[in-house]
Amino acid sequence: MVEFSLTIITVIFVFFLLFEFSLWVYCYNVMSDAAKAGVRYAIVHGSKAADGFRSGPDTPGSVLTSCTSNSVNVDPVVNEVKKWASFSAYPTASISVTVCYMDGSNTAPGRVQVKVSNPITPFFSALWLTPPIKATAQGRIVF
Repeated sequence: MVEFSLTIITVIFVFFLLFEFSLWVYCYNVMSDAAKAGVRYAIVHGSKAADGFRSGPDTPGSVLTSCTSNSVNVDPVVNEVKKWASFSAYPTASISVTVCYMDGSNTAPGRVQVKVSNPITPFFSALWLTPPIKATAQGRIVF
C-alpha cells in the first residue's frame, strides 16, 4: 500500500508537469505564429498599400539597431497580432506587442520586426515560477 501511494503521487506529479509544459510549448508556438502574422501584415501593408490600409511610418526616419518602442501607425499590426495570440491556452489580456520598422520607413525593401511577450501564470503555479513567453519575428517589406 505504501509503494502504491508513493508511486501514484509521483505519477500524478509527472503528469501535471507534462501537462503544464505542453501548454507552455503550445502557447510559445501560438505567440510565434502571432509574431509571424504581424510581420506578414506589416509586409503586405507597406507604403504602396491603398489609403487606410497602410501600416508603419510613411516618411523615412533613422535606421534603428534595436527595437525598444513602437513605430508610428502600427495599431493594425498590433490588432492582427492580438487576434492570432487569442488562440493561446493562457489569457492574453496583458500581452505586449512591439512593432519596429528597422529602416525607419514602410517602403520596400525595409525591415520590420514584431516582438510579442505574454506573461503567463501556470495552472499549477505552486510548482515553479515561469518567465513570460517571448517571441520575435522579422521580415522585409515587399509591397
